[in-house]
Amino acid sequence: MIGIAAIGYYLVVGRPRARRARVHTGLAALAPIMTAATVGNGPLTSTPGTSKLHLRGGYQGFHIEAWSETTDPRPAGSDDPSSPVNQFVVRCVGLNGRQPWNCQRRRVSLNPFAKDQLVFTASLDSESFLAGRLGQFIGLPPPDPELEQRLSGAGLLAEIAGLGHGPHSWLPHVRFVPPIDFTRGSRPPNVSWLECRVEVEHGLVPTAERFQQLLDCVVRLVHINARENPGSG
Repeated sequence: MIGIAAIGYYLVVGRPRARRARVHTGLAALAPIMTAATVGNGPLTSTPGTSKLHLRGGYQGFHIEAWSETTDPRPAGSDDPSSPVNQFVVRCVGLNGRQPWNCQRRRVSLNPFAKDQLVFTASLDSESFLAGRLGQFIGLPPPDPELEQRLSGAGLLAEIAGLGHGPHSWLPHVRFVPPIDFTRGSRPPNVSWLECRVEVEHGLVPTAERFQQLLDCVVRLVHINARENPGSG
């Protein structure tokens, strides 16, 4: 019984603590790349209702939040068994932009040997559930039919493709969420942000070199979005 209790304690308490310590150490090692960087467990600036262990600080004049996450990268509602993947998320907060969009690497062919492709959707979610009338109901602006062409022509898809990818589909995944007045004026709109999710193939946190690459890519994406998708930030 003692052995069973010890195993149970390790699985419920010990292993999560060890994982958290590894993530904290990894995030702390990335902090020198940013300015005024801190590592802590608290609400995110981008989504105050969400608290998690994360790194926050400045980079090239932008506010950045970054964290490790092990979740299933597929859209919600998939019928297949859950398949968690180690991911690293970099989010740039408080940006200029009008239309929401998603760009995600995924399988588009029934051929099992076909390569995944980057798929762009002008919606809050990659499956476009929150588009059309539902999007208008929650306060999204009218669709911009030329948005994908402008962003792609400015190099957005090429930048995302340049991030590379691991063995799992659905990553990388980049999305932009603009300020949205969900409450129709009773509360301030949400904080806008651009988020980049990539697979971490070794460990839970990327190397400093990889993190620098992600930061530089996110900043370039922010500038592309500001030029080709202008709006309030």
